[in-house]
Amino acid sequence: MKNLSRSLIIIGSILFFVSTMNMLSAQDITFKETENNLGITSQSGQFGCAWGDYDEDGDLDLLISGQGNPHLLYKNDGSQFVDVSAEAGLATTPPVAVYAQGVVWGDFDNDGDLDFFTGQSGVHLYLNNNGVFGDSSEAADLSTIESGNTIWGVTAADYDKDGDLDVAFAGGNQEGSGLAGPARVLQNNNSVFSEVTDVVIGFDLILESWNSQWVDVENDGDQDLWLPTIRTPNEGCALFINEGDELVITDPAETGITARSAISSSWADFDNDGDLDLFLTPFGGDNDGNCKLYQNDGGTFTNIAPGTPLDSAYANSRGSCWGDYDNDGDQDLLIGRNGSVQKLFRNDGGSFVEVGAETGAGVPPGGTGAYPGYRCATFVDYDNDGFLDIYLMERPKKLLHNEGNSNHWIVIKPKGITNNTAGIGARVRVVTGSLSQIRYVQAGAGGITNGFLWPHFGLGSATSVDSVIVQWPNGVIDVSTKVPADRYYTFVEGTGITSVEEKRNTIPMAYTLRQNYPNPFNPSTTIEFSLPVRSEVHLVLVNMLGQVVKKIATGYFESGNHKVRLYASDLATGEYFYKLEAGGFVKVKKLVLIK
Repeated sequence: MKNLSRSLIIIGSILFFVSTMNMLSAQDITFKETENNLGITSQSGQFGCAWGDYDEDGDLDLLISGQGNPHLLYKNDGSQFVDVSAEAGLATTPPVAVYAQGVVWGDFDNDGDLDFFTGQSGVHLYLNNNGVFGDSSEAADLSTIESGNTIWGVTAADYDKDGDLDVAFAGGNQEGSGLAGPARVLQNNNSVFSEVTDVVIGFDLILESWNSQWVDVENDGDQDLWLPTIRTPNEGCALFINEGDELVITDPAETGITARSAISSSWADFDNDGDLDLFLTPFGGDNDGNCKLYQNDGGTFTNIAPGTPLDSAYANSRGSCWGDYDNDGDQDLLIGRNGSVQKLFRNDGGSFVEVGAETGAGVPPGGTGAYPGYRCATFVDYDNDGFLDIYLMERPKKLLHNEGNSNHWIVIKPKGITNNTAGIGARVRVVTGSLSQIRYVQAGAGGITNGFLWPHFGLGSATSVDSVIVQWPNGVIDVSTKVPADRYYTFVEGTGITSVEEKRNTIPMAYTLRQNYPNPFNPSTTIEFSLPVRSEVHLVLVNMLGQVVKKIATGYFESGNHKVRLYASDLATGEYFYKLEAGGFVKVKKLVLIK
């Protein structure tokens, strides 16, 4: 009896161990380099980028700010990125000589499509007209603001709640002031901008701010303004609280944000308590030179980095961003680094573990010259599979694909009506049991600061969420309940969820060739196949004698599920075979053509 009990205990322990190992391994994430970055080419000196669906086809496209070159626009066609800069009208965007990064997506004229605002050689507004961008700076009264100067970082939000996206920045290549420049707030009134700095701030402030951000620090629905600085530590980083008709600068002694400089900074609710927390990497002139993680407790901040893996110095790390790459419900931290291995910190319920090496995200520096690394980094789900991929840029570029795990997720695509149409500034809350997560819709910048126009939420093992709550910039609140996971939802102001998109490009576990449909057919039919990895594909139609009578699909295809159409109007009635060869996999199926 004792032996039987002991055997049962041992067997139970083994089963528990095996099941636990299976559970843990199912949650592991691997990032893999894409071949040739799926068409995104490398050019030197490009610090800034922005992700947004400018052509409204459901895929996030990539805009890159141009240093020494015009801006570049890469259209995402679902499997590759195609350079459409020339046909989009960007061949004449003004190139600059130094530190090009200030570019941000947003619907600045509220016509329903994405425009972009840039800080290259002055500030410029490019309005989108059916996918072609025209410089509207003169009509927008922008042509004399910082004319000829480079603006490091721009940020957009409707700070005055009038429905139009406003802009703020600080810094520029000003004569006699080095790399610093004045803080400016530009108020948008029906696509015409007025500088209101004197009214809303009321004093001159000279900073070199690489990643200024509108952010709701107090959770009161007002957009506050964060202006970090780099080489002007005597001024210090500036946090302004939005009091409705003015922006009031805070006292670091009262807020607890005592860092004197920040070359990279990013905001996220890493501890899921409803308050936005702040991570920053300082510049060399700071008090201690180490990274800081300021935990927000109702507007009072405490640096909790000391004693954690984040308590390190990462010089020249111009890009940091938050995102739940493993979809476990906790936002993780990605840091771009110059001349060294990239850093990825997994958030395990508020504690951080560096996992760059084991996940494949910790790529070594590439390129040559003074800055041979990926100082700028951003999370983005470029292939719409529900898992955040990684885009690294500067010298050269690198696009890493997230291979996914078994965790669930949802993504919200906001549509404002009385607010700005992109919903920038909206607070999105997703509740799943005891887990409550918030994200803010941020203007679609990337590289320096991550901007999520489509907030992404990891859900762990949950297959649905109890509620999605959206608080729009004007205070209107919409709620949708019992929302299934693993989908993209369009969420319209005043209505809630209006449309649903299933996840696309889910990575299959194995090669598969499916039966064509319809079958029999005349004159065309659809053939589906799946690839677990990018593969060279040969899909051919063969007659009863074994002769190839038609090439259906040839060439390299990305991992995922694919559909191709076979047209056979030129063939005789009869039975045929279609054969797929890919990555050593060979499969043959029969089809029938009837005329």
